[in-house]
Amino acid sequence: MTTTSNWRNRRRRSQAVRTALILLFCTALVVLVTWFVPALSLASQNALFRLRGAFEPPNDIVIVAIDDRSLQSIGQWPWPRAVMADAIDRLTRDRPRAIGLDVIYAEPSSPADDKELAEAIARNGHVILPVQLYETTSGSASWLGPLPQLAEAAVKIGHVHVSPDVDGMVRSIQLSKADDKGERLWAFGLEVIRRADNI
Repeated sequence: MTTTSNWRNRRRRSQAVRTALILLFCTALVVLVTWFVPALSLASQNALFRLRGAFEPPNDIVIVAIDDRSLQSIGQWPWPRAVMADAIDRLTRDRPRAIGLDVIYAEPSSPADDKELAEAIARNGHVILPVQLYETTSGSASWLGPLPQLAEAAVKIGHVHVSPDVDGMVRSIQLSKADDKGERLWAFGLEVIRRADNI
């Protein structure tokens, strides 16, 4: 009787150890998958992009960049808005199908400069301006956009809110985003394409 009882106790302990090991293994597997699969997925995306190679940029798209050379030529940022108004007027002469002005003019400058930029945007008739989600002091998400007179002059407004992947890289952007009040906006790049192609 004692031998049978000892045997059963050993068997129960053995099952308990096996169950504990299986649970430990499953937990470790979940942790590994949670940590490493996103990184593995992103690494595979990077590899696919490298295998694909670089695309030739379309010849009907021009990027007018605010870079070191232009900063040395025009002066430190932010430039007077009259400078951007002049740039838009120069671009307007070439009759672009759309202009994506990827600068958020949320704060007023001189009334004359703000007016000049608004008028240049309105004259062109194809300018898209950006907005960005930001967290307010109360913790809610709200849109940070251009001054009302600039927003009214623009043909469209699009969001430029990006969420980096776990490795800090940005590989995609949501086509639409909403703030905490439910105001939904399409992506800035999408709005530029829609305007350029009359979609």
